[in-house]
Amino acid sequence: MSSDLTNTWFKFIRDIDISPPQFPNTLSIEAWSPIDTKDTIRLKQKRPLLRKLLTSLEQGTYDERHYPLEWRQRSSFQLLTANQSSSNSLQDWILNHMTEYDEDFLWNLQSNLRQEIEAQFIRISTHELELYTSSVALFGKINLLQRELGTKRKRNLANKTSKTQERASLFELYESKIIKPQKDILSQIEGTRVALYEYMKNLILDIDSNSLIGFKELSQLPSLDGILDILETLPDLSDPESLRSLDYKQIETNVNLQMELYVQKLSESLEIEPNSIELDYTIGSKLAKPMNIQVNINTSGKQTNVMQNTTLNGDPDKKQDT
Repeated sequence: MSSDLTNTWFKFIRDIDISPPQFPNTLSIEAWSPIDTKDTIRLKQKRPLLRKLLTSLEQGTYDERHYPLEWRQRSSFQLLTANQSSSNSLQDWILNHMTEYDEDFLWNLQSNLRQEIEAQFIRISTHELELYTSSVALFGKINLLQRELGTKRKRNLANKTSKTQERASLFELYESKIIKPQKDILSQIEGTRVALYEYMKNLILDIDSNSLIGFKELSQLPSLDGILDILETLPDLSDPESLRSLDYKQIETNVNLQMELYVQKLSESLEIEPNSIELDYTIGSKLAKPMNIQVNINTSGKQTNVMQNTTLNGDPDKKQDT
């Protein structure tokens, strides 16, 4: 996600008197306007269309006919959509995401090198899109589980019986062993998206500075299927008896194993050390506290630190930012 493009999109949203998402990242934008939202306020503010606008600009599919004339007449909208390409090519990606590069950069490279780096770009952009789709779906699932858990906790405390403490302990177990691992996976996915973005920029810069050593075509990037398959088997909160009988230790082991396997395969594909993709995430004691994601990427002797800030809102009574 281009920070310059997102910031300009934020300015346009404010210009039409609508509060933008809390943070300029995928998770916050999804919370601000969930896919297929039925919320009347969001629909009245045309948030789905605003989100579609950002997506189309990122993917190079922007078509002005899809947007109201009153938007298109604003200077902030014209600034946002100026010089938008209808292509998803590597050349357009470089022009949109890297400063001081022009159209001649790729064409001045040797043809075989240009073809190889374009092939890498296709693999990376395709995998990043798969990660984004998984991220959106998982974020929605986590939010739903947390809202349901918050509601059940309130009901349990408001209607005390001899089993109130037992149910409270069960809810704590579910949160720590079922919901938290899914947050960890979400952090891994979002961190990997940042890693892929930084890897591509480093690759361009290394080629440009003639410091690229041992350039090889990317092997097949790993799949998230193993992790997602485990998540599909995890129960919701509808059957307390099934929650008591779960093998939480085995679930945790399986999730950690799949996460480690994914990082290992990704590091092999990108030809970097597994421990150079590090994710340090902190989830506050209050579920509504922002989650800070630290991503450290070390490629070709260079280290890049990237910070992302996301929010997972677990309060069932608290509205999403409007």
